[in-house]
Amino acid sequence: MYMFIPLIDKFILINQQIKKVVIDMLTICKNGGGNLRNKPSKRGFTLIELLAVVVILAAIALIVTPIVIGSIKESKERLYDTQIESIKSSAKSYMIDLDLEDNATITLTLSDLKKAGYVKKDIKNPKTGKYFNDCLLVSVKRIENIYEYDVIDNTDEQCDISEELVMILLGSTEEVTTKNKEYIEPGVIVKTINGQELDSSKVKVEINQYKDNSYQQKITGSYSDIKSLIDTSDYYEYEIKYIYEDSIGSVSKTRKVIVRDANNLQCIILTNGIKNNYGWVTDNRIAKIISINSNKKVEYSISTTGEKNYSNNQTIEIENDGNVKVYGYIKDDEGNESACTSNIKFEIGEPSCNINLTGTQLSSGWYTSNVVATLETKLISPLISQGMNQIDNVEYNEKTNLEISESGEVYGYIRDMALKSARCNQSINIDKTTSVGVTIDGVIENTTNVYTSGTLTNKNVTLNSTVNPVTTVSGYSYQWYKDDNKISSATTPSYTAEESGIYKLVVTTGSGIIGTSNEIDVEIDKIAPVVNYSLSGGLYSEQQTILVTSSDENYAYMDIVVTKNSVRVYEESNITSETKNITLTGDGRWYIFTKAYDKAGNKQSQEPENTSGWYYQAYNIDSTLATANLTAKDVSGKIKESGVVSNSWLNVSITGTTGYALYYCIDSDNTCTPTTKYTGTFRYSTEGIHYIRYKASKQVGNTLKESEVYSYQANIKLIIPKCSISITGTKGSNDWYTGNLKATMTKVGNGSYGMRNLTLNQSWVRNITEFTNVSALKEAQTIQGFVYAYPNNTERGANCTSEAFKYDNTPPDVNLSLTKNTTDFEFQCDGSVNGKVFCTVDSIVGYTLTATASDLESGIFKYEFYISSSKYTSTSIGSSSSSVSDFNLVKTIETSNQSASIQIDNYNLKAVTYLVKVYNNAGLVKDVVLNEQCSSGEEGSCQLIHDSLTFYIPGSDVYMGRYSGIDSSLYTCNTVKTWCYSPTISGGSGCDAPCCNGCKKLTTTGGGENIYRDNNGHIYGQNTNGSWKQYH
Repeated sequence: MYMFIPLIDKFILINQQIKKVVIDMLTICKNGGGNLRNKPSKRGFTLIELLAVVVILAAIALIVTPIVIGSIKESKERLYDTQIESIKSSAKSYMIDLDLEDNATITLTLSDLKKAGYVKKDIKNPKTGKYFNDCLLVSVKRIENIYEYDVIDNTDEQCDISEELVMILLGSTEEVTTKNKEYIEPGVIVKTINGQELDSSKVKVEINQYKDNSYQQKITGSYSDIKSLIDTSDYYEYEIKYIYEDSIGSVSKTRKVIVRDANNLQCIILTNGIKNNYGWVTDNRIAKIISINSNKKVEYSISTTGEKNYSNNQTIEIENDGNVKVYGYIKDDEGNESACTSNIKFEIGEPSCNINLTGTQLSSGWYTSNVVATLETKLISPLISQGMNQIDNVEYNEKTNLEISESGEVYGYIRDMALKSARCNQSINIDKTTSVGVTIDGVIENTTNVYTSGTLTNKNVTLNSTVNPVTTVSGYSYQWYKDDNKISSATTPSYTAEESGIYKLVVTTGSGIIGTSNEIDVEIDKIAPVVNYSLSGGLYSEQQTILVTSSDENYAYMDIVVTKNSVRVYEESNITSETKNITLTGDGRWYIFTKAYDKAGNKQSQEPENTSGWYYQAYNIDSTLATANLTAKDVSGKIKESGVVSNSWLNVSITGTTGYALYYCIDSDNTCTPTTKYTGTFRYSTEGIHYIRYKASKQVGNTLKESEVYSYQANIKLIIPKCSISITGTKGSNDWYTGNLKATMTKVGNGSYGMRNLTLNQSWVRNITEFTNVSALKEAQTIQGFVYAYPNNTERGANCTSEAFKYDNTPPDVNLSLTKNTTDFEFQCDGSVNGKVFCTVDSIVGYTLTATASDLESGIFKYEFYISSSKYTSTSIGSSSSSVSDFNLVKTIETSNQSASIQIDNYNLKAVTYLVKVYNNAGLVKDVVLNEQCSSGEEGSCQLIHDSLTFYIPGSDVYMGRYSGIDSSLYTCNTVKTWCYSPTISGGSGCDAPCCNGCKKLTTTGGGENIYRDNNGHIYGQNTNGSWKQYH
């Protein structure tokens, strides 16, 4: 899209500004001239004034003309750039449609683009005003998908233009080839204007050869022979004309070929970014240098300053946006160098715009005239389109200024050649109001009565306003004033005045125009009159005169009524004087009633007030005398006269004349002044002699009526209860009491008393001072007592507790037992001798004496075991062994266990007595006797026996001998291995006859045993009582 930027709007704006300046200057001259002469200004211009105007206009022209010319030139440049970018874009599109390989270059004319349909119409060059020449050349080079353009605007040059055919040069219009290397032809493409591609082999060539700028020869041939027609053996330059002719038409193009040395290097500078149709790069600012015709290793230098700094770095990042010239150099290993430059246009930043406003503006920011809004731009790339609007709708209408007559928004839009756009807007407030008229009036609140300034009222006054004009664009704000001071929050068209003052209203438009109203003097009195009586109501003892006073700045009158004992005795209305004396004579109940009014209509409103709205005070006139009386009672309720001793506290009560308050004080010298108010019976308990002074008192009006001061002497000697308990009795061992235990309490106090066993938590036994109930007492017991100071009163009492004690008057309970131990046998066999086995069996029999005891109070302490060969009974030795001289102490055992025992195994007695003495911890002892005597024929069971039997076993026979524990005689086997009995045992004659041969069983006497061996090899022995025992 191609558009010319109209300049008419700018000229109109400039013309308006000039016109305004001229008119202002003429006005100044005109008014100034009149003022200099102090004469009216109604006259024509003088010559001096006209010359001044001309000079001013010339100065304005000198200022404005360069601005206008510069603006026109800038507009042409922008449009020219826009159109060239459009041609480049068309050529790029054409190249893309050809679908060529990468790193391709094409060259074509504007005519080719037009015939192929990529440019729709003739394009006018804004710089010259003429259409661009159809021979304008455009080269498009694509390297690594980056497009480079070269446009040759040969406006005056003529070229071969065909109406039917299009010839496109592949490559550029100037190609470079290497000396002594075969020329490589880039090629041509021939198409019809309909896009049909024709056979390029039909192309003929005409070649003009030059050397050192001197024409050498003309060479002709076919397109297919062009390689052989270009001689690269020397530094030639060729001008090749490609000619295509057939029945459709003819077309031709020209290319220049230059032969250069092989070492000649070439470089090119590209951009890494993507160029738009106007050649602007918007995605990055990276430039890159490459070598295009050498396979040699090269070093690179790329900068924006032209300095050489070779390295392997092929890129550079450009710092700033804009049209930047980039310098590049390459150098190979042989030192050959080549330079290249490129102007690259970058725009990474964003364009911006602003709307400037001109007009008559107040300090509030509001305008009172039309406003001219001008679009201003800040660009990096040239502007291609712009526009302004009063609605937010993007429209590139090329307007750069608008004249605004009403408040609203103005929007501006721009777009540059980087195809970036910007939007800006500005709010405009216009209010052409230049003056405001304000009037106010008042009405009595909640009525329709008009309030007249300066009159007195007791109601609020509502102030209303009228504003002219009624409305404005910027609106109104309101501020009420009282006495020239702002009223907080009073910002509405009306205001209710609640107090006196001079009121006015200031109205301000949103644009800042101020209007002030007339003033209204409001006089408000809402304060009711206050009535004061010179004497407050109350009780008085004599006649009183009361001054009634009504206080109010706007006092009008008052009414007074006086009653005595509910009978009206005085009445007066409309008293205009502010004071009045009222005299009350005689005892009685008096009331003074008053109503007072002020000029604003307010009536006094005070408490107390009756239902009819009368304020009043009540007075009692009483001339009678007062008395007081005191009664003191002790704890038993007995009245104690003044000075009489009391052993308890006193309950004190005071009475007096009805209607009088009672006061008292207490001291020790009977001089204090009663000031403590009596509120009820109180208790006094301080010991010693003190005085309670008291009186009756009453304030009657301003008169204090009092009785005389009476005095009562309190003489108190309090009983302080206390008690103690002592424990007595017979003591045994370890601090244990064993008898005659008694607890005795001593006390001070006349009240109830008693004792109990605290440990057993017994109930109190009242009215006792000795306590002997200890039959159930245990270890660590205590006795508790109590006593109260006064009979039938428990407020003052004392407790006492004895020391802890232990009591036990009962010896232990003891039982004795004697038990025979189980017979114990020891069996041992020796080794075989001549086929015989010798064995020995020992038999031991003993007894255990056991004492079992119990003691529930103090517990067991020790056991003593005694034995006597005499037989005694417990009665024969008494309760103690001290009278028994033939008892032997066997063993003492100290233990708290409830049993102890000893072993009896060293005696062989026919008769014996055992004595055990058991002690408890209180030292009490119990003696217990046990008699043991063998019955007739049972002496063996009473003996302690220790026998040894020796025998041998020759097979099935049993040979035996005997060792008696009675006579301790030992007999050994004779030489023939036989045994013989002792004469003392068997009555035999010794060893003269064998007694054992062939015997399997032998019966012995005197406590001996029969011994035999059964068929199973078991050995048995038999006592004389016939019992058998298996030994082995």
